[in-house]
Amino acid sequence: MNGINENLNITNEKEVFQSAGSYIKKISFFVVCTIPIVGLIPHCFATFWMERKTVNLSKEMQKEKQKENFAFIYRLGVASLIRGILTLAIVIALIAIDCFSLKISLLFFFSLLSFNILINLSNLKKFKKNLRNFMS
Repeated sequence: MNGINENLNITNEKEVFQSAGSYIKKISFFVVCTIPIVGLIPHCFATFWMERKTVNLSKEMQKEKQKENFAFIYRLGVASLIRGILTLAIVIALIAIDCFSLKISLLFFFSLLSFNILINLSNLKKFKKNLRNFMS
């Protein structure tokens, strides 16, 4: 009788671990999908706000505003780098808990990485433009 009860307990524990693993996989997938989206919101808002603030100003005022925004653009680049590192860490964690196959995880990671690189390149172009105006 004890052998039957022990087997039932082991089966129930396995089911509990499998269902917990299923929830962990769903939560991890949600986190991986939301990090780039949430990280994009400040980028889009900040670049739109900066462009909007400096368009209708005189040249002297534009230079003043560019001085104020210089450090701000730099911080956005650092935030994007941190977001990329976090995305890499989460994808590695997903591979480790066997949520996705290796091919899907790598495809997902490289698509997010290329998206982050495109955002950084567009910010870098604006950064160089502001740097040239600042130096002149």
